[in-house]
Amino acid sequence: MSITLSYTQQTGVSTEYTVVFNFFGDQNVPRSYVEEGNFSFSQSGTAIKGGPARSPRRIWGFTGLLTRSEAEDLDGLYNAWATDSGQGISSVVALDDSTFGTTTLQVYAVITTAPSFSIFGPNHYLCSIGLTEVGLQT
Repeated sequence: MSITLSYTQQTGVSTEYTVVFNFFGDQNVPRSYVEEGNFSFSQSGTAIKGGPARSPRRIWGFTGLLTRSEAEDLDGLYNAWATDSGQGISSVVALDDSTFGTTTLQVYAVITTAPSFSIFGPNHYLCSIGLTEVGLQT
């Protein structure tokens, strides 16, 4: 079970960041959905589906244990992404999710909750982040 985040800075020096989360802060699966299916009933009792004509978007919110070096990379990834976004560049993070172990879901996402860091020993940090899917990788 792992989640990999990758981003290449598009302004200034082109720096590539990759962070792999293998150890999570709890037993919850870090993936859920933004929208729920909605429907209503017609006068005759027929169910009518509503909502967008696409698959529901996924969201990730998780805490993972990283080494100091990996935490620094996560901080760099976020700052590079935020700098590019602030310049008006369409910036997305590549997210590879293999939390179910058998197949890897590959999407592009935006960071919706900035990372936070807590010291967890001399060389480890608990790092939290939130992301929202914006499209599938092709």
